[in-house]
Amino acid sequence: MSPLSRLVRQFGIVAALLCVVLGGMCAQIAVAQSHTGALERPWVTLLFGFASEGDSAAAIVERSLKFGAARSDSALKFEVVRCGSSYETQAACDTLMRLDGTRLIVFAGDEGSATIVAMMSALHHVPVLKLTSDPRTLTHLSSYFFEFLPCCETQSRVLGDFAVRYLGLAGAMVFTPRDAHGRALADGFKKGLASAGALIEVQRWYSPDAAAIRPDIDAMFADTARLAHGGTRLQSALSPAERAQVFGNAQSGEVLYAGPADSLTADLSRAMEGFYFALSPDRVDAYATQLPTLAPKTLLLGNSSWVDLDALERRETVTEGMYISLPLMPQALDTTGFVTSYQQTGAIVNEWALLGLDAGQFLGKVLVSEPRSRADVTRALADAPRMTGISAIVDFRNGHENGAARIVLYRDGQLRVVK
Repeated sequence: MSPLSRLVRQFGIVAALLCVVLGGMCAQIAVAQSHTGALERPWVTLLFGFASEGDSAAAIVERSLKFGAARSDSALKFEVVRCGSSYETQAACDTLMRLDGTRLIVFAGDEGSATIVAMMSALHHVPVLKLTSDPRTLTHLSSYFFEFLPCCETQSRVLGDFAVRYLGLAGAMVFTPRDAHGRALADGFKKGLASAGALIEVQRWYSPDAAAIRPDIDAMFADTARLAHGGTRLQSALSPAERAQVFGNAQSGEVLYAGPADSLTADLSRAMEGFYFALSPDRVDAYATQLPTLAPKTLLLGNSSWVDLDALERRETVTEGMYISLPLMPQALDTTGFVTSYQQTGAIVNEWALLGLDAGQFLGKVLVSEPRSRADVTRALADAPRMTGISAIVDFRNGHENGAARIVLYRDGQLRVVK
Protein backbone atom coordinates (compact mmCIF):
# COMPACT_ATOMS: atom_id res chain seq x y z
CA MET A 1 0.00 0.00 0.00
CA SER A 2 1.34 3.46 -0.84
CA PRO A 3 2.21 5.98 1.93
CA LEU A 4 -0.80 8.10 0.96
CA SER A 5 -3.17 5.12 1.08
CA ARG A 6 -1.83 4.18 4.50
CA LEU A 7 -2.36 7.74 5.73
CA VAL A 8 -5.99 7.81 4.59
CA ARG A 9 -6.74 4.45 6.22
CA GLN A 10 -5.28 5.61 9.53
CA PHE A 11 -6.60 9.14 9.84
CA GLY A 12 -9.64 9.22 7.52
CA ILE A 13 -11.18 12.47 6.26
CA VAL A 14 -8.83 14.80 8.16
CA ALA A 15 -5.81 13.27 6.44
CA ALA A 16 -7.63 13.35 3.11
CA LEU A 17 -8.30 17.08 3.40
CA LEU A 18 -4.72 17.73 4.46
CA CYS A 19 -3.40 15.88 1.42
CA VAL A 20 -5.69 17.83 -0.88
CA VAL A 21 -4.20 21.10 0.45
CA LEU A 22 -0.65 19.78 0.36
CA GLY A 23 -1.09 17.43 -2.60
CA GLY A 24 2.07 18.41 -4.44
CA MET A 25 4.19 18.17 -1.31
CA CYS A 26 2.76 14.76 -0.35
CA ALA A 27 3.41 13.40 -3.83
CA GLN A 28 7.01 14.65 -3.79
CA ILE A 29 7.63 13.05 -0.38
CA ALA A 30 6.17 9.74 -1.57
CA VAL A 31 8.32 9.81 -4.69
CA ALA A 32 11.43 10.61 -2.65
CA GLN A 33 10.71 7.71 -0.30
CA SER A 34 10.32 5.27 -3.19
CA HIS A 35 13.08 6.59 -5.44
CA THR A 36 15.94 4.87 -3.69
CA GLY A 37 14.39 1.48 -4.39
CA ALA A 38 13.06 2.31 -7.85
CA LEU A 39 15.52 0.02 -9.60
CA GLU A 40 14.60 -2.95 -7.42
CA ARG A 41 10.82 -2.55 -7.36
CA PRO A 42 8.69 -4.41 -9.95
CA TRP A 43 7.73 -2.41 -13.02
CA VAL A 44 4.18 -3.82 -13.08
CA THR A 45 1.75 -2.75 -10.35
CA LEU A 46 -1.49 -4.54 -9.52
CA LEU A 47 -3.80 -1.78 -8.33
CA PHE A 48 -7.13 -2.70 -6.72
CA GLY A 49 -9.78 -0.03 -6.25
CA PHE A 50 -12.85 -1.71 -4.76
CA ALA A 51 -14.84 0.66 -2.58
CA SER A 52 -16.72 -2.15 -0.83
CA GLU A 53 -16.56 -5.93 -0.52
CA GLY A 54 -13.49 -6.01 -2.72
CA ASP A 55 -10.92 -7.62 -0.45
CA SER A 56 -11.85 -11.19 -1.36
CA ALA A 57 -12.07 -10.40 -5.07
CA ALA A 58 -8.72 -8.63 -4.99
CA ALA A 59 -7.05 -11.56 -3.22
CA ILE A 60 -8.43 -14.06 -5.74
CA VAL A 61 -7.44 -11.97 -8.76
CA GLU A 62 -3.95 -11.38 -7.35
CA ARG A 63 -3.31 -15.06 -6.70
CA SER A 64 -4.71 -16.33 -10.01
CA LEU A 65 -3.05 -13.62 -12.10
CA LYS A 66 0.37 -14.36 -10.66
CA PHE A 67 -0.21 -18.08 -11.27
CA GLY A 68 -1.23 -17.43 -14.89
CA ALA A 69 1.75 -15.21 -15.56
CA ALA A 70 4.18 -17.76 -14.09
CA ARG A 71 2.77 -20.48 -16.33
CA SER A 72 3.83 -18.57 -19.44
CA ASP A 73 7.50 -18.75 -18.42
CA SER A 74 7.47 -15.03 -17.81
CA ALA A 75 9.77 -13.43 -15.26
CA LEU A 76 7.16 -10.78 -14.42
CA LYS A 77 7.09 -9.56 -10.84
CA PHE A 78 4.23 -7.54 -9.41
CA GLU A 79 3.89 -4.81 -6.82
CA VAL A 80 0.42 -4.87 -5.20
CA VAL A 81 -1.48 -1.79 -3.98
CA ARG A 82 -5.01 -1.99 -2.55
CA CYS A 83 -7.27 1.03 -2.15
CA GLY A 84 -10.63 1.24 -0.42
CA SER A 85 -11.99 4.41 -2.00
CA SER A 86 -11.77 6.59 -5.10
CA TYR A 87 -9.68 9.11 -3.17
CA GLU A 88 -7.14 6.46 -2.17
CA THR A 89 -7.02 5.28 -5.78
CA GLN A 90 -6.27 8.80 -6.99
CA ALA A 91 -3.55 9.27 -4.38
CA ALA A 92 -1.97 5.91 -5.23
CA CYS A 93 -1.97 6.71 -8.95
CA ASP A 94 -0.42 10.11 -8.35
CA THR A 95 2.42 8.45 -6.45
CA LEU A 96 2.93 5.38 -8.65
CA MET A 97 2.69 7.13 -11.99
CA ARG A 98 5.33 9.71 -11.06
CA LEU A 99 7.88 6.94 -10.56
CA ASP A 100 10.02 6.28 -13.63
CA GLY A 101 10.11 2.59 -12.80
CA THR A 102 6.33 2.17 -13.21
CA ARG A 103 5.77 0.94 -16.77
CA LEU A 104 2.33 -0.67 -16.42
CA ILE A 105 -0.57 -0.60 -14.00
CA VAL A 106 -3.02 -3.51 -14.02
CA PHE A 107 -6.25 -2.31 -12.43
CA ALA A 108 -9.35 -4.03 -11.06
CA GLY A 109 -12.09 -2.18 -9.19
CA ASP A 110 -15.35 -0.28 -9.32
CA GLU A 111 -16.38 2.21 -12.00
CA GLY A 112 -15.64 5.33 -9.96
CA SER A 113 -12.06 4.30 -9.25
CA ALA A 114 -11.63 3.08 -12.82
CA THR A 115 -12.58 6.52 -14.16
CA ILE A 116 -9.96 8.15 -11.95
CA VAL A 117 -7.29 5.67 -13.07
CA ALA A 118 -8.12 6.39 -16.72
CA MET A 119 -7.79 10.15 -16.25
CA MET A 120 -4.54 9.78 -14.30
CA SER A 121 -3.25 7.52 -17.08
CA ALA A 122 -3.84 10.32 -19.59
CA LEU A 123 -2.19 12.88 -17.31
CA HIS A 124 0.98 10.86 -16.67
CA HIS A 125 1.13 8.89 -19.98
CA VAL A 126 1.20 5.56 -18.12
CA PRO A 127 -0.31 2.46 -19.76
CA VAL A 128 -3.11 0.79 -17.79
CA LEU A 129 -4.78 -2.57 -18.37
CA LYS A 130 -8.21 -2.56 -16.68
CA LEU A 131 -9.50 -6.05 -15.89
CA THR A 132 -13.04 -5.32 -14.72
CA SER A 133 -15.99 -4.46 -16.95
CA ASP A 134 -18.21 -1.37 -16.59
CA PRO A 135 -21.41 -0.21 -18.32
CA ARG A 136 -19.48 1.81 -20.92
CA THR A 137 -15.89 1.92 -22.10
CA LEU A 138 -13.48 4.42 -20.57
CA THR A 139 -10.86 4.15 -23.31
CA HIS A 140 -11.81 7.55 -24.70
CA LEU A 141 -10.38 9.14 -21.54
CA SER A 142 -6.81 8.03 -22.25
CA SER A 143 -4.88 6.77 -25.25
CA TYR A 144 -2.82 4.65 -22.81
CA PHE A 145 -5.87 2.87 -21.31
CA PHE A 146 -6.81 -0.72 -22.29
CA GLU A 147 -9.83 -2.75 -21.20
CA PHE A 148 -9.34 -6.50 -20.86
CA LEU A 149 -13.09 -7.23 -20.91
CA PRO A 150 -15.73 -5.70 -23.18
CA CYS A 151 -18.03 -3.22 -21.45
CA CYS A 152 -21.77 -3.89 -21.12
CA GLU A 153 -22.58 -1.69 -24.10
CA THR A 154 -20.19 -3.64 -26.29
CA GLN A 155 -21.51 -6.99 -25.04
CA SER A 156 -25.07 -6.08 -26.05
CA ARG A 157 -23.90 -4.59 -29.36
CA VAL A 158 -22.19 -7.87 -30.27
CA LEU A 159 -25.36 -9.78 -29.37
CA GLY A 160 -27.58 -7.51 -31.48
CA ASP A 161 -25.34 -7.83 -34.50
CA PHE A 162 -25.07 -11.61 -34.06
CA ALA A 163 -28.84 -12.04 -33.70
CA VAL A 164 -29.48 -10.31 -37.03
CA ARG A 165 -26.61 -11.75 -39.08
CA TYR A 166 -26.67 -15.32 -37.80
CA LEU A 167 -30.13 -15.86 -36.33
CA GLY A 168 -32.18 -13.97 -38.90
CA LEU A 169 -33.66 -11.36 -36.57
CA ALA A 170 -35.76 -8.78 -38.45
CA GLY A 171 -36.29 -6.50 -35.45
CA ALA A 172 -36.54 -6.58 -31.70
CA MET A 173 -38.27 -5.37 -28.58
CA VAL A 174 -35.92 -4.00 -25.92
CA PHE A 175 -36.75 -4.10 -22.22
CA THR A 176 -34.09 -2.77 -19.84
CA PRO A 177 -33.92 -1.10 -16.40
CA ARG A 178 -34.12 2.68 -16.19
CA ASP A 179 -30.57 3.25 -14.93
CA ALA A 180 -27.08 3.81 -16.31
CA HIS A 181 -26.50 0.08 -16.73
CA GLY A 182 -29.78 -0.44 -18.56
CA ARG A 183 -29.24 2.55 -20.84
CA ALA A 184 -25.80 1.28 -21.83
CA LEU A 185 -27.21 -2.16 -22.65
CA ALA A 186 -30.08 -0.70 -24.66
CA ASP A 187 -27.77 1.62 -26.60
CA GLY A 188 -25.39 -1.20 -27.43
CA PHE A 189 -28.12 -3.56 -28.58
CA LYS A 190 -29.63 -0.83 -30.76
CA LYS A 191 -26.22 -0.19 -32.37
CA GLY A 192 -25.76 -3.90 -32.99
CA LEU A 193 -29.14 -4.19 -34.69
CA ALA A 194 -28.51 -1.11 -36.81
CA SER A 195 -25.08 -2.30 -37.93
CA ALA A 196 -26.70 -5.44 -39.33
CA GLY A 197 -29.68 -3.66 -40.90
CA ALA A 198 -32.42 -4.14 -38.29
CA LEU A 199 -34.20 -1.78 -35.89
CA ILE A 200 -35.81 -1.70 -32.47
CA GLU A 201 -39.57 -2.12 -32.88
CA VAL A 202 -40.56 -1.34 -29.29
CA GLN A 203 -38.46 -0.02 -26.42
CA ARG A 204 -39.61 0.15 -22.82
CA TRP A 205 -37.91 0.89 -19.51
CA TYR A 206 -38.75 -0.49 -16.09
CA SER A 207 -37.78 0.63 -12.61
CA PRO A 208 -34.79 -1.36 -11.26
CA ASP A 209 -36.79 -1.80 -8.04
CA ALA A 210 -40.01 -2.93 -9.73
CA ALA A 211 -41.58 -6.01 -8.15
CA ALA A 212 -43.86 -6.75 -11.11
CA ILE A 213 -42.84 -6.33 -14.74
CA ARG A 214 -45.58 -8.42 -16.39
CA PRO A 215 -47.86 -5.48 -17.25
CA ASP A 216 -44.96 -3.78 -19.04
CA ILE A 217 -44.23 -6.92 -21.06
CA ASP A 218 -47.91 -7.20 -21.98
CA ALA A 219 -47.88 -3.60 -23.16
CA MET A 220 -44.81 -4.18 -25.32
CA PHE A 221 -46.36 -7.14 -27.10
CA ALA A 222 -49.57 -5.14 -27.58
CA ASP A 223 -47.79 -2.14 -29.12
CA THR A 224 -49.82 -0.84 -32.07
CA ALA A 225 -46.87 -0.39 -34.43
CA ARG A 226 -45.59 -3.87 -33.65
CA LEU A 227 -48.98 -5.48 -34.30
CA ALA A 228 -49.26 -3.58 -37.57
CA HIS A 229 -46.04 -5.25 -38.72
CA GLY A 230 -47.39 -8.74 -38.02
CA GLY A 231 -46.49 -9.13 -34.37
CA THR A 232 -48.59 -11.39 -32.17
CA ARG A 233 -50.36 -10.20 -29.03
CA LEU A 234 -50.02 -12.18 -25.81
CA GLN A 235 -53.17 -13.81 -24.47
CA SER A 236 -54.05 -13.85 -20.77
CA ALA A 237 -55.17 -17.06 -19.14
CA LEU A 238 -57.88 -14.96 -17.51
CA SER A 239 -59.48 -11.80 -18.83
CA PRO A 240 -58.67 -8.55 -16.96
CA ALA A 241 -62.16 -8.63 -15.45
CA GLU A 242 -61.70 -12.21 -14.30
CA ARG A 243 -58.29 -11.44 -12.77
CA ALA A 244 -59.78 -8.44 -10.96
CA GLN A 245 -62.53 -10.63 -9.58
CA VAL A 246 -60.23 -13.47 -8.51
CA PHE A 247 -57.14 -11.56 -7.37
CA GLY A 248 -58.54 -8.12 -6.64
CA ASN A 249 -56.42 -6.55 -9.37
CA ALA A 250 -56.68 -6.82 -13.14
CA GLN A 251 -52.88 -7.21 -13.42
CA SER A 252 -52.47 -9.75 -10.63
CA GLY A 253 -52.26 -13.52 -10.63
CA GLU A 254 -49.45 -15.98 -10.85
CA VAL A 255 -50.70 -17.36 -14.16
CA LEU A 256 -50.85 -14.19 -16.19
CA TYR A 257 -50.10 -15.46 -19.68
CA ALA A 258 -51.00 -18.68 -21.38
CA GLY A 259 -49.37 -17.94 -24.72
CA PRO A 260 -50.03 -16.21 -28.01
CA ALA A 261 -53.56 -15.67 -29.18
CA ASP A 262 -54.71 -18.49 -31.44
CA SER A 263 -51.23 -20.02 -31.63
CA LEU A 264 -52.42 -22.72 -34.02
CA THR A 265 -53.17 -20.14 -36.68
CA ALA A 266 -50.32 -17.71 -35.86
CA ASP A 267 -48.40 -16.39 -38.84
CA LEU A 268 -45.33 -18.63 -38.83
CA SER A 269 -44.10 -17.11 -42.07
CA ARG A 270 -43.24 -13.80 -40.43
CA ALA A 271 -39.59 -12.99 -39.78
CA MET A 272 -37.89 -13.83 -36.49
CA GLU A 273 -38.43 -11.21 -33.77
CA GLY A 274 -36.17 -10.66 -30.79
CA PHE A 275 -37.10 -9.86 -27.20
CA TYR A 276 -34.01 -8.43 -25.49
CA PHE A 277 -34.62 -8.46 -21.74
CA ALA A 278 -31.80 -7.14 -19.53
CA LEU A 279 -31.82 -7.42 -15.75
CA SER A 280 -29.56 -7.42 -12.68
CA PRO A 281 -28.28 -10.64 -11.02
CA ASP A 282 -30.50 -10.26 -7.96
CA ARG A 283 -33.64 -10.14 -10.14
CA VAL A 284 -33.16 -13.26 -12.27
CA ASP A 285 -35.48 -15.52 -10.29
CA ALA A 286 -38.12 -12.87 -9.58
CA TYR A 287 -38.38 -11.73 -13.19
CA ALA A 288 -37.90 -15.09 -14.92
CA THR A 289 -41.03 -16.43 -13.23
CA GLN A 290 -43.00 -13.51 -14.66
CA LEU A 291 -42.05 -14.17 -18.27
CA PRO A 292 -44.94 -15.19 -20.49
CA THR A 293 -44.89 -17.99 -22.98
CA LEU A 294 -43.53 -16.18 -26.00
CA ALA A 295 -45.24 -16.09 -29.36
CA PRO A 296 -43.90 -18.29 -32.17
CA LYS A 297 -40.90 -16.80 -34.01
CA THR A 298 -39.99 -14.73 -30.92
CA LEU A 299 -36.46 -15.23 -29.58
CA LEU A 300 -35.49 -14.40 -25.99
CA LEU A 301 -32.14 -12.61 -25.62
CA GLY A 302 -30.42 -11.51 -22.42
CA ASN A 303 -27.42 -9.88 -20.76
CA SER A 304 -24.81 -11.64 -18.63
CA SER A 305 -26.89 -11.44 -15.44
CA TRP A 306 -29.03 -14.27 -16.84
CA VAL A 307 -26.21 -16.74 -16.26
CA ASP A 308 -27.93 -18.54 -13.39
CA LEU A 309 -28.49 -22.17 -14.37
CA ASP A 310 -30.95 -22.84 -11.56
CA ALA A 311 -33.15 -19.89 -12.50
CA LEU A 312 -32.93 -20.73 -16.20
CA GLU A 313 -33.98 -24.30 -15.49
CA ARG A 314 -36.93 -23.27 -13.32
CA ARG A 315 -38.38 -21.31 -16.27
CA GLU A 316 -37.13 -23.61 -19.00
CA THR A 317 -40.35 -23.46 -21.01
CA VAL A 318 -39.39 -19.87 -21.86
CA THR A 319 -35.60 -19.78 -21.44
CA GLU A 320 -34.84 -22.89 -23.51
CA GLY A 321 -33.09 -21.68 -26.63
CA MET A 322 -32.32 -18.15 -25.39
CA TYR A 323 -29.04 -16.40 -26.28
CA ILE A 324 -26.96 -14.50 -23.74
CA SER A 325 -23.97 -12.18 -24.17
CA LEU A 326 -21.29 -12.04 -21.49
CA PRO A 327 -17.70 -10.81 -21.02
CA LEU A 328 -16.26 -14.17 -19.99
CA MET A 329 -17.46 -17.71 -19.46
CA PRO A 330 -18.47 -18.64 -15.89
CA GLN A 331 -16.85 -22.06 -16.34
CA ALA A 332 -13.41 -22.76 -17.72
CA LEU A 333 -13.06 -24.08 -21.27
CA ASP A 334 -9.82 -25.87 -20.47
CA THR A 335 -8.40 -28.99 -22.10
CA THR A 336 -4.82 -28.55 -20.90
CA GLY A 337 -5.22 -29.16 -17.17
CA PHE A 338 -4.33 -25.54 -16.40
CA VAL A 339 -7.28 -24.99 -14.07
CA THR A 340 -6.74 -28.34 -12.37
CA SER A 341 -3.15 -27.42 -11.62
CA TYR A 342 -4.35 -24.14 -10.13
CA GLN A 343 -6.93 -25.93 -7.97
CA GLN A 344 -4.22 -28.25 -6.68
CA THR A 345 -2.64 -25.25 -4.97
CA GLY A 346 -5.72 -25.08 -2.75
CA ALA A 347 -7.24 -22.14 -4.57
CA ILE A 348 -10.94 -21.74 -5.30
CA VAL A 349 -12.06 -21.33 -8.90
CA ASN A 350 -14.78 -18.79 -9.62
CA GLU A 351 -15.23 -16.01 -12.16
CA TRP A 352 -12.67 -13.80 -10.42
CA ALA A 353 -10.13 -16.61 -10.57
CA LEU A 354 -10.86 -17.31 -14.24
CA LEU A 355 -10.42 -13.61 -15.00
CA GLY A 356 -7.07 -13.55 -13.20
CA LEU A 357 -5.81 -16.74 -14.85
CA ASP A 358 -6.58 -15.41 -18.33
CA ALA A 359 -5.15 -11.97 -17.53
CA GLY A 360 -1.97 -13.53 -16.16
CA GLN A 361 -1.46 -15.66 -19.25
CA PHE A 362 -2.12 -12.66 -21.48
CA LEU A 363 0.40 -10.48 -19.68
CA GLY A 364 2.98 -13.25 -19.59
CA LYS A 365 2.78 -13.68 -23.35
CA VAL A 366 2.57 -10.02 -24.32
CA LEU A 367 5.28 -8.80 -21.95
CA VAL A 368 7.63 -11.79 -22.15
CA SER A 369 10.29 -9.60 -23.78
CA GLU A 370 10.11 -7.15 -20.83
CA PRO A 371 9.48 -3.86 -22.67
CA ARG A 372 11.97 -1.25 -21.52
CA SER A 373 9.69 1.80 -21.50
CA ARG A 374 6.07 2.85 -21.13
CA ALA A 375 5.88 3.44 -24.86
CA ASP A 376 7.10 -0.12 -25.48
CA VAL A 377 4.42 -1.50 -23.13
CA THR A 378 1.70 0.54 -24.85
CA ARG A 379 2.77 -0.78 -28.26
CA ALA A 380 2.96 -4.35 -26.96
CA LEU A 381 -0.63 -4.18 -25.67
CA ALA A 382 -1.96 -2.51 -28.81
CA ASP A 383 -0.25 -5.07 -31.07
CA ALA A 384 -1.13 -8.11 -28.96
CA PRO A 385 -2.45 -11.02 -31.04
CA ARG A 386 -5.96 -12.30 -30.39
CA MET A 387 -5.93 -14.71 -27.44
CA THR A 388 -8.51 -17.37 -26.62
CA GLY A 389 -8.20 -18.06 -22.92
CA ILE A 390 -9.94 -20.53 -20.66
CA SER A 391 -12.79 -18.07 -20.09
CA ALA A 392 -12.32 -14.88 -22.12
CA ILE A 393 -11.30 -14.02 -25.65
CA VAL A 394 -9.06 -10.96 -25.86
CA ASP A 395 -8.91 -8.97 -29.08
CA PHE A 396 -7.46 -5.46 -29.30
CA ARG A 397 -7.28 -5.36 -33.10
CA ASN A 398 -10.08 -2.78 -33.37
CA GLY A 399 -9.09 -0.52 -30.50
CA HIS A 400 -8.05 -0.42 -26.87
CA GLU A 401 -11.25 -2.08 -25.67
CA ASN A 402 -11.48 -5.83 -26.05
CA GLY A 403 -14.27 -6.29 -28.59
CA ALA A 404 -14.66 -10.06 -28.23
CA ALA A 405 -17.77 -10.64 -26.14
CA ARG A 406 -18.87 -14.25 -25.67
CA ILE A 407 -22.32 -15.45 -26.76
CA VAL A 408 -23.87 -18.58 -25.31
CA LEU A 409 -27.01 -20.58 -26.04
CA TYR A 410 -29.01 -22.07 -23.18
CA ARG A 411 -30.15 -25.53 -24.21
CA ASP A 412 -30.83 -28.78 -22.33
CA GLY A 413 -29.77 -27.27 -19.03
CA GLN A 414 -26.36 -26.13 -20.30
CA LEU A 415 -24.69 -23.00 -21.65
CA ARG A 416 -23.21 -23.73 -25.06
CA VAL A 417 -20.67 -21.40 -26.62
CA VAL A 418 -21.72 -20.14 -30.06
CA LYS A 419 -19.30 -17.19 -30.38
